[in-house]
Amino acid sequence: MDLSRKRVLVVDDHPGMRNSLRRALEVCGIKGAHAVTNAHEAVARLRNMRYDIVLADFDLGPGPDGQQLLEFCRTEQLLAATAVFIMVTAERGYDKVMCAAEFAPDDYLVKPFTEETLRLRLVRALNRSQSLAAARDLKASGRHDQLVVLCDRLSANEPRFALELARMKGDALLALERFAEAREVFERVLQLRPLPWARLGRARAHAGMGEVEQARIGLTELLADAPEFLAAYDALSSLHGQCRNDDDAKAVLKMALEVSPNSVRRHKTIGEIALRNKDLETAERAFGTVVRKNRHAFVRAADDHLTLSRIYMQRDKFAQALETLSDAKRTFAGEAAVKASACVVESLIHSRAKNPREARRALDEALAAAKKSETPLDDAIALELAQACYLQNREHEAAELVRQVVSNNHDDDGVLAEVRNMFARLDREEQGETLIERSVNDAVSINNEGVARAKSGDLEGAIELLEEAARTMPDNAHIVMNAAHSLITHMQLHGVQEDKQERVLAYLQRVRGRNPDHPKYLQVSA
Repeated sequence: MDLSRKRVLVVDDHPGMRNSLRRALEVCGIKGAHAVTNAHEAVARLRNMRYDIVLADFDLGPGPDGQQLLEFCRTEQLLAATAVFIMVTAERGYDKVMCAAEFAPDDYLVKPFTEETLRLRLVRALNRSQSLAAARDLKASGRHDQLVVLCDRLSANEPRFALELARMKGDALLALERFAEAREVFERVLQLRPLPWARLGRARAHAGMGEVEQARIGLTELLADAPEFLAAYDALSSLHGQCRNDDDAKAVLKMALEVSPNSVRRHKTIGEIALRNKDLETAERAFGTVVRKNRHAFVRAADDHLTLSRIYMQRDKFAQALETLSDAKRTFAGEAAVKASACVVESLIHSRAKNPREARRALDEALAAAKKSETPLDDAIALELAQACYLQNREHEAAELVRQVVSNNHDDDGVLAEVRNMFARLDREEQGETLIERSVNDAVSINNEGVARAKSGDLEGAIELLEEAARTMPDNAHIVMNAAHSLITHMQLHGVQEDKQERVLAYLQRVRGRNPDHPKYLQVSA
């Protein structure tokens, strides 16, 4: 294979190693390889240029390591299907790299290595990626049905890749919830070799078929044999969670953190489980770790800061809560939605700390920032803002916020339960129930009137009413989808009109972004 035209990105924090890798690549025929010193610089390059080969050291110093870079690249689809990611590691770190389950590199290079070893590994990895490019494309785009068919065809034509294709097929069948077929695929692999990923796949298939105990035994035995296999911890923790066994779910994740302590996702899951069980001490420790470790993350989320500050508030650690919010404001400066959210929580903290003047000041800032924000507040923050308004006797603003949340979610029992919980915390249950009932009835009445007009043949009237409702209740998936459906029906009867078509697409995009599993969206978008 001619490597001279391949674009290569080298990622290593040591100047000497970067130069050594570039010289080795030149011996392989690759000139002008680009080199960066850390994962963040690599991501910036990969967002703006297509590379055929990424050659990354596992240990990249402070910040994300090579494995985290690989996972981010695969998740964000920064690499083409034909591109290869080669991990470079020292002998002592080899097992640590091998523990990666879901996102494995295309190959490994253990230092020291020769130029010929590098060339052979590159050629092997590129040949493999080119042969599997179509399958990888289907996997990345979520076209699981097509992937199952392609894996069968490729297995017949490319028997040397039979194991990887079996893994891809099994995972696709799991995604399609064809659990019995998936189990058969993994069982056939296990008859040949007791591969950990096949044992994991079989356990997931058992879980999907409702065979919880078989899944639990399979995962427990897998971890006993392969304690470095991190995906098995996640699967077992998830299984315990499905069985409402939060203590065991948390314990399994803590075991995983002993193997891989830098996993922010697992720390966060432990924190969420702890919050669910009102274990504030564990939640504080977990989210404190999340915020600290995320300082070098590819993407930082203000929600983690807000959650940690709420935990501090509930534990009456007001100074720590306010400092965490200050950090969020500094980190996400210029984002009005983040400022609004942080000021809402700040107002609640001051109210709890019996500091009414500061609570009012923070509330004024929150309301002003909310008006400036181009994106609406999510329901949880809107309810916290309503609570802060009630605490400062701003009844009209509080009621309007509650009305918006309920109107946008009139058919969502979970959201309505959160609204009731907020009124219970304020000792205003009766007032809350009246407001909820009135808001729900208004939303249902408007929706039913629009549907009735459409059924009676008054499509123009239905469109006018439902689109106005969609403007005033932009996050009400039921109403927005009925507005889209009335426009579609009108075009079916009177021909396609560009403006109506654009509005339908906008409605579909709005609901897909907020509530892609809503039954009405699935019906209209089919």
